[in-house]
Amino acid sequence: MMTKTGVVGIIGGFASPTQFVYHEGFKFGVYMVNRDNLEADPNTRQVTCLETFTGSWFDVSLGYEAALAQMDQGADWIYATLSGPGFGVIQAAEEAKDPKPKVIGSFVD
Repeated sequence: MMTKTGVVGIIGGFASPTQFVYHEGFKFGVYMVNRDNLEADPNTRQVTCLETFTGSWFDVSLGYEAALAQMDQGADWIYATLSGPGFGVIQAAEEAKDPKPKVIGSFVD
């Protein structure tokens, strides 16, 4: 996965141990890709990983708003680790102007 903006996002339901496993795994993957890029080109910028918890497994609008907030901060990849709000994440990405962010769905796709 190659971010063009240097910003990626993660949106989960609750700050729970299960969610942390998914999130930390994604962050580690981002780190490994970025590390390889830094070794190949020292001028590559460090990737920023945004993380948001909606506090809901069901409210689609919370996922939508979280995705908009991350896209406003430059996220061009968003990993959604939640069910209902994950549909809001996908909807926000579909409605975004080009370049549209990519969404990775863990519980929805």
